[in-house]
Amino acid sequence: MAAHNFNNLTGQQFGEWTVLHRDIEHEAQLKQKTGHSSCAYWVCQCKCGKVQSIPSGNLLQGKTHMC
Repeated sequence: MAAHNFNNLTGQQFGEWTVLHRDIEHEAQLKQKTGHSSCAYWVCQCKCGKVQSIPSGNLLQGKTHMC
């Protein structure tokens, strides 16, 4: 995967989501399918307990607040 300068969002909270870690596996799968990587994905946990991979842009732009 190409090196990118993504901000580390680990530990940050976005609405009901808490960022656990970067989802490098999901990014690699997308790169394999599409041939490029466009953004970082983050494994996040909602206050209800659900865990989901979310693109950084959705978190930073307030497009997702909860599951």
